[in-house]
Amino acid sequence: MVIDYLANDTFAIDEMVYTAVQDSVVFTRVSWNGQPAWDTLYRFDAVIGDRWFPPGADSVCMDGLEGMLEVVDTSVVVIDGVPLRQWDMTFLQANGDPAWPLYPVIERLGYLGGFTILPGACLIIEHGESLRCYDDSQIDYRAPDWTFGCGSVTALPETAMGDLTVFPNPGGERFSMHLPGGPHTITLFDATGRMVLQQRTSEARPVVGTEALPAGLYRIAVSDPQGAVMGVTWVKE
Repeated sequence: MVIDYLANDTFAIDEMVYTAVQDSVVFTRVSWNGQPAWDTLYRFDAVIGDRWFPPGADSVCMDGLEGMLEVVDTSVVVIDGVPLRQWDMTFLQANGDPAWPLYPVIERLGYLGGFTILPGACLIIEHGESLRCYDDSQIDYRAPDWTFGCGSVTALPETAMGDLTVFPNPGGERFSMHLPGGPHTITLFDATGRMVLQQRTSEARPVVGTEALPAGLYRIAVSDPQGAVMGVTWVKE
């Protein structure tokens, strides 16, 4: 999935969005009173009449149903010959009436207006996020109004960290690496893209314990305070 934040060819961003999927519900990581927590982003099992609040917005409106999302219709759209479910949704007013016109959420693609569904009935938030490109093994979606290449939508600052080497690789209950001087954040993602471990370090040769992780393929991302990111694949046997 590729998302742009402004209508530019390339726009550097320094944020990451974490998601997880369980029983057809897509969760995203939010902050509740300063504490990280998982909250519902999309429900790919939703039927007409199902309601939920946008992630992190359960108490934004503080007035009954106001600000909730509701599924008002379902249908099927075909993209690259693949039928995908579509949910037409609206925000609710406090009395349960629709507040805004309908907008679609599509299986796999999500909300075409952007990755995150923001609070909408009682609070208007200005943002220019929108979905431009999506591809997987079956479909290749390109927004009709997007004239740039999908690889040029977003960018990370150029890194000067050099090659990242993890050893041993494959490994077992721990791994180590050589890092430049200064603080770094080491983050591990499993094969589904879920963050499973994060460790901050200022050591030039940190050791990361992975005893609690199952065997499998992992992606290691190392970032510095300036936003430079370097990644490498690691296998736990």
